[in-house]
Amino acid sequence: MNLRTALFLTASMVAFTNVCYAQSVCSDLFASSEVLVLEAASSIESRLLAIESKLLVDQQIASPAEIPFAHSSSFRPISNDEMIKRAADLPPEVAAAITKSYNALNDKAYLNDYFQRLFAEASQWLRQHGRAPDVEKVEARKVSFQALTVVLIKRAKARGEKGFTTIRRGRPLSNGRLKLEPASIEKANDGFRAAIRSGPFFDRMFDNESREGHGRITHLLQRDIVSEGLTPEARTVFFDYLGTKKGVNWWADLFDSGNPGSFTRPETLNAYLTHALID
Repeated sequence: MNLRTALFLTASMVAFTNVCYAQSVCSDLFASSEVLVLEAASSIESRLLAIESKLLVDQQIASPAEIPFAHSSSFRPISNDEMIKRAADLPPEVAAAITKSYNALNDKAYLNDYFQRLFAEASQWLRQHGRAPDVEKVEARKVSFQALTVVLIKRAKARGEKGFTTIRRGRPLSNGRLKLEPASIEKANDGFRAAIRSGPFFDRMFDNESREGHGRITHLLQRDIVSEGLTPEARTVFFDYLGTKKGVNWWADLFDSGNPGSFTRPETLNAYLTHALID
């Protein structure tokens, strides 16, 4: 969800519900975990998973101050200059996590490897659990939205992240099974920050968008990408910080940016997913 959208959602309140919305689609999510056997990367066609230079540009930084803040200046209330100043005052562990996360979402070599592994896991799940038409997708080097979602949820659960949240438009805020204190869900802004802290979330405000739209699982996918490079302790500190009033200002530049050549921009990541991976 775009931070700018979150800041002005009071009129159209956002509901937070447990990830059980997907239970009818992902019926095996609550079964015991199983080891997924990865296919060899050579079996995945390079034309499918190679990240095109027009879609993604390598953009590595040495510190949070080097983030190209101008791309997201309209998505947060803090100026670019103020973000640079605040970068110097970040707790060291948070600064390190921001740097690693930004670089992970902008590293073509790493992302190419990541999506090969993700495709392998999703295709393995389809072969084991998918319907015949969905299994046929694998032969065409595509996977279903269902399979990709299942794998991402399984990965999150394996990391110990079980506080899944769904963001919906048009309903009052409720704590569902998230056990949020009433004071923390009085406003949409507070609810969004609580969702960040609670764990992965689905953005169902964007269910009906086009392939170039925001996408409902892009933030779940982004979280999976950056989590690979963070220890469990660093991940907890990182997302807990992003879920604070001060820390949430970094959300736009990391996960809801306007940078067209970066997977920090949900629309760019979703375009890749829907054209290269999902059928």
